[in-house]
Amino acid sequence: MNLSDTQRAALARQAQRGGIIRDWMRAPAADILKQEMEAAAGRDMLRWLSATPEEAEKMRLAAQPYAKFFEVVKSLILSGDNAQRALDASTAQSEESPA
Repeated sequence: MNLSDTQRAALARQAQRGGIIRDWMRAPAADILKQEMEAAAGRDMLRWLSATPEEAEKMRLAAQPYAKFFEVVKSLILSGDNAQRALDASTAQSEESPA
């Protein structure tokens, strides 16, 4: 895969962003955040099981931002991983073929 300098720079930025998010999610503060969110979700699940349909729907809607947050985090990490793989493949190919 032959990449232009612009493409390489864009992939490098994407890989760096994914790495930053991955590092942040491995930090102790992120562990605390995840534990608190999981504990809150567990409490909400118990309330949800005994809620009326209307209350349960309100709780489901309230939980959507948390799900979206982790969806975005996962997407950024995977996007960064894919960008790094593309950079690695391009580098390997350019080293194999003479200039």
